[in-house]
Amino acid sequence: MSSSNTRKRSSPECSSGSGVKRSKMLCQYGKDCYRRNESHLLEFSHPHLEKLLEEQKDSSSINIPTNFKSSIDLTIVKDQLEILRKNNKSKTEDDTSSDEKKLIEIYKNKNMHEESETEKTEISTSSSTVVQVSKSSSQSTLASSSSCENPTKRAQAKYDIHDYCPVVAPKGQFASKLEKAAPYYIFYTTITSSPLTHFEPLSVTFQELLDESLGKLSSSIQINFMVDIMWLMAQYVFAGYRNKPLTILYGNDDDDLRTINKKIPTITPVKIKMQDAFGTHHTKMMMFHYEDGSMRVVVSTANLYEDDWNNRTQGLWISPRCPPLVDSDGCNSDEGNGPTDFKKELLNYLNSYKLPILQEWIGRVRRTDFSHINVFLVTSVPGTHRALDYEKYGHPKLASLLSKHCTIPLNLGFSLREWFIICQCSSIGSLGNNADAWFCGQIRSSLSRTSQKMLSGPPSISLVYPTFNNVKKSHDDLMGGGCLPYTREQHMKQTWLQNYLCQWKAESRHRNRAMPHIKTYCRISPDLSKMAWFHLTSANLSKAAWGHVPQSPIDKRIAIRSYEAGVLFLPKFVVKEDVFLLDTGNIEISEEDTKRYFPFPYDLPLTPYSKTDTPFFFNIFRE
Repeated sequence: MSSSNTRKRSSPECSSGSGVKRSKMLCQYGKDCYRRNESHLLEFSHPHLEKLLEEQKDSSSINIPTNFKSSIDLTIVKDQLEILRKNNKSKTEDDTSSDEKKLIEIYKNKNMHEESETEKTEISTSSSTVVQVSKSSSQSTLASSSSCENPTKRAQAKYDIHDYCPVVAPKGQFASKLEKAAPYYIFYTTITSSPLTHFEPLSVTFQELLDESLGKLSSSIQINFMVDIMWLMAQYVFAGYRNKPLTILYGNDDDDLRTINKKIPTITPVKIKMQDAFGTHHTKMMMFHYEDGSMRVVVSTANLYEDDWNNRTQGLWISPRCPPLVDSDGCNSDEGNGPTDFKKELLNYLNSYKLPILQEWIGRVRRTDFSHINVFLVTSVPGTHRALDYEKYGHPKLASLLSKHCTIPLNLGFSLREWFIICQCSSIGSLGNNADAWFCGQIRSSLSRTSQKMLSGPPSISLVYPTFNNVKKSHDDLMGGGCLPYTREQHMKQTWLQNYLCQWKAESRHRNRAMPHIKTYCRISPDLSKMAWFHLTSANLSKAAWGHVPQSPIDKRIAIRSYEAGVLFLPKFVVKEDVFLLDTGNIEISEEDTKRYFPFPYDLPLTPYSKTDTPFFFNIFRE
């Protein structure tokens, strides 16, 4: 679970210094806010900074008063003030409707630039119309595809996507990018402060998920925990889909989202109520339905708000196009299912909500061909699951799939025991007083399964989780730990975990300083050259997410508290081999062979915690 759910919404009228009052959310970190990120400073209210700025409005330079007390470096405070002053010099309110302002202006990354009608010229091309706005110091462009529905003429004339999205990929090219990502279809979010990721073939922005090349969108559904509706709608507006039907299943409390359909009737928000106080609607999944009847499914680790798509490492599996069945009217759920049972599991998951609003989407899934999907869908659904349902969800489901389909080759000189397990997550739950209680017991047992009988002891297991120093050196300094809610109090109850912890290192993916909100689980050969399986999921390392089997059950059962969803990659279904190949950096890989190598998200070998290392504790934001 992202810790950002601790943000408290408020609606103070905050002066921007230009005489214009804007409604902002109060930054939860107060005077301890380290952020020098422009979008954060514009989105959230910082009364102490606004007061300092007001006091110095007539001064030509920024000076920190000698009586100003702060727990952070004053150079950071000065940088924050400079950013706010620069952005406060811009403009006055225009005649844009309040709804459009909410959708686009509140979550911008730069100030909105006023457009002069006399400075506007239109340049037509065969595929799109580009509006160029000449300024004294810069030019901004807004591309609107002729093949997509226009959000509104006003939005196209007034707004430039580059002013609101820090990284903008070229339009009309993502279908080609997705095709080249076969057979894995794994992507990692573009990191704003890491320019090298802006051009990687496996980097993705949210806008690309709505790219016109993927198809003309008819409707979509977003299933997630945290949803910032204003940020999300801005993404749809810029893609040209402001008025397309959108259903949102969400977990966090959000007044803007709860009432959004009063302003935009095409949006249907549904708050998922949890029966268990420790459970979370934590799934991160999207489904897109196109006008030609085809569908696409995205399984992600990212919440739907700006920070999660900025300087955090996230993972996404994006399905290829799933066409409608030929005889879609008379089809049943077995048609178009395929060897991984993806369709069957997706229908099972959607039906578990027992929501009438989902019947339309369940019908669409039934009428769609998923037979070419090469990954397994592994979900968690709250409840106590017994008997035939025991292996339906959580870690028993993963164990069942590994038992049936994972075969580790024994002709490579390594025993089964030597193939080690790695868990990597962004939050750690209550794991028990000792390692064997759950982590080295139930979880390791499930992740160790293969179709072979293991005659020796269990494999070793490690947990990748950022250290304090990892976070301190991140793109956002200590604020990079905003997605890592593990606490010192929790760690003191399970200090044995220190022996299994490894640092976050991702130099090979240019994401070493982008803190991980991604969650992955895998099994690796001792020479680091091969991988038996890989699981990308929303599930952190917790009993709530994966489930807990009672020590002395009367019957076989597992208790799960949260909704989760992930995809399991097994080599025989993806590359028709027993193992995935990993790039160890010791060999030169030809362009033809790149598809044989799995796009692993972080660096191997792992770097264990030193004696002085500690996990990053969220307490720093509360002390």
